[in-house]
Amino acid sequence: STLQFKNVTTESAESKCKEWEKQALLKFKQSIYDNLDILSTWRDDQKDGDSCNWQGIECNNETGHVKKLDLRGDHTQYL
Repeated sequence: STLQFKNVTTESAESKCKEWEKQALLKFKQSIYDNLDILSTWRDDQKDGDSCNWQGIECNNETGHVKKLDLRGDHTQYL
């Protein structure tokens, strides 16, 4: 007989981001002037609350930590 365990985490199954990293990103967003609305997906709401899904954010799929921040976009040539 074989006993198997599933990996159980305390993070929500719907969200893989780390809450403190999300809050740091939101604080960073508030500190800059984003007149082109490049960071429009950076919102702390039910629909878009997972910072790993925000534009310009890449997270480690296993840990949920932000591993890359890319603020380049179609309009950054004007910045």
